[in-house]
Amino acid sequence: MILFQPAVQSPIAMTTLEMRGAGDGRGSLRRALANPVLIATALALVVAFTGLRVPWVVAEPVRILAQVAVPAVLLSFGISLVGSPLPGRGGDRTALGFVVVSSVLVRPVAAWILAGPVLGAPAATVYAAVVLSSLPVAQNVAVWAAHYETAPRLARETVLLTTVLSPLVIVVVTALLA
Repeated sequence: MILFQPAVQSPIAMTTLEMRGAGDGRGSLRRALANPVLIATALALVVAFTGLRVPWVVAEPVRILAQVAVPAVLLSFGISLVGSPLPGRGGDRTALGFVVVSSVLVRPVAAWILAGPVLGAPAATVYAAVVLSSLPVAQNVAVWAAHYETAPRLARETVLLTTVLSPLVIVVVTALLA
């Protein structure tokens, strides 16, 4: 479940965004295949599945960049909030409501149904799956939306609202499942 987002959703999203933004198909496909996120994901999967040992001289700079990635994204997200109107004030209220409700309600319920009744997983596994699915929309959504100039306000508001609501959902999940 944890690998689904970086190994499946992100490459599909990045390729779609790259191909959507260009005129000729070949140039946009070339840009999509040259995307650093896609290349890094592919290389990480190769290393993970083959057991290949990455030399220290390569691994150490990557480790350092990985350690700064989350704080840097959070900082840029915080900066993007400065001067922004309160969420839900724009013309995309319906889309915002749909995405937020899907994230904080539909996704955890779907995880509970799939992990519990459908797959018959142990209670601890069901709980873990539901908590993981209750996490907020990832910050990278707002970064990509801003970079590709595709609904940046909707993405920013979605990340903000799901970040605020996620702890409440996790408390309810914990009360119901733990």
